[in-house]
Amino acid sequence: MSTPHILRDHRLLLQVTDSIFNDPDLEGSELYRRATACLEVLDHREFQRYNKPSWIPASVRRNSDFSIKRLIEAFYHTAQDLHLSSGSRYIVASVCACDRLVDTAVDGNLSTSTGLSRSELLARELSMMASDMWYAQMSSFLWSPIDNDECCENVRQQLLVRDAFACFKTGSMDVQAPRSPFNTESRQQRLEPTPILQGAWLEQSKLSGCTCQLLGTSLSDGWAVDFLDRFLEIKIPCVPANSPRNNLLLAPMAAASFHSYMWTLKPTQTPDRYKVIDHSGSRMIGGGVRNGDYITFAAKRRGIEPPDRDYLLVHAAYTSILHRSGFSWWMQVTTDTPLMEHYLGSDEDDIGGHGEGDDTLKFIFFAKARPESWTMIGPERANRSNVPSLKYTLNLKLEDLFCSPRPQK
Repeated sequence: MSTPHILRDHRLLLQVTDSIFNDPDLEGSELYRRATACLEVLDHREFQRYNKPSWIPASVRRNSDFSIKRLIEAFYHTAQDLHLSSGSRYIVASVCACDRLVDTAVDGNLSTSTGLSRSELLARELSMMASDMWYAQMSSFLWSPIDNDECCENVRQQLLVRDAFACFKTGSMDVQAPRSPFNTESRQQRLEPTPILQGAWLEQSKLSGCTCQLLGTSLSDGWAVDFLDRFLEIKIPCVPANSPRNNLLLAPMAAASFHSYMWTLKPTQTPDRYKVIDHSGSRMIGGGVRNGDYITFAAKRRGIEPPDRDYLLVHAAYTSILHRSGFSWWMQVTTDTPLMEHYLGSDEDDIGGHGEGDDTLKFIFFAKARPESWTMIGPERANRSNVPSLKYTLNLKLEDLFCSPRPQK
């Protein structure tokens, strides 16, 4: 069987997609209707080898309704949930571009030479675009774990300062945190840097210490950079892997579940503020934030940067796609929502947070004059009438943490 047209001429696919995307006469609703009609070919029984190709793991085949059609739909609806209008339009424009390229191939007698009908050519092109280009390119950022040994101790120390010795997901404190009535030995464990992006692009340089970077150099890497630009409306040409920008400070259990895409952080319109998305429910043990809570990282503490919004956006989008498509089938067993619809929140959800009158989860840090006597009060539920939203407060300066007098009751 010949190489799919979209893989032989990726530049042409982009040109046709751009032409459709930029067509002022094609409204979003009409473009969506056309794309939906194109995807119907994947429902045909005779084309199931394209809708459910052999690369799909056996466990997913047995336990899930995952398919290429659902994968494409997951990309579209994820962009919608993230309020990325250009990203969702790009997805449906690409589907329509496949359809137009198939027409070109048929006119050029490619269908006759391959022995494939027009419908089968379309099913093949759609399948290869969704799996070999979209899914594969996003996976290249996220499926090659970084060895913790490669994350230097200097990064860990910076994260301890930035995040006040705490894992926001579990409520655990690092072993280096000063003791207090709240921060007992039973609540302490060694917290580790947890890379957000950790893909196969990782290029590690021993000569310059902790300066690992994620670099796009090959043709495939260029596709990935281009895809993120068009789908998520971001540009990530280079990622400093061993940097606070690309790391969260997490307890081992929280880190493992983050890298297994069991939970994620959805960016909001407020800088450095994120919504916690975690549908694993009671299976996540700990006293930290839960699904629907909001966390706010300090804009900059002692020159240490907060997690990068674009990196977390990639993680959130990928997590959503896995759950919405049914690829993460084990999560569907414990939810009443078919295929994790609206995994990141419905279209009506306020991306900046809920309205006035919701609960707030607050971890309040304060100190006496001496560092060894600081305490942390939390978690505690604030009065509904006094707070605007759910959030985890991590925006104090380190000097406030160790030098401010304890507030009077």
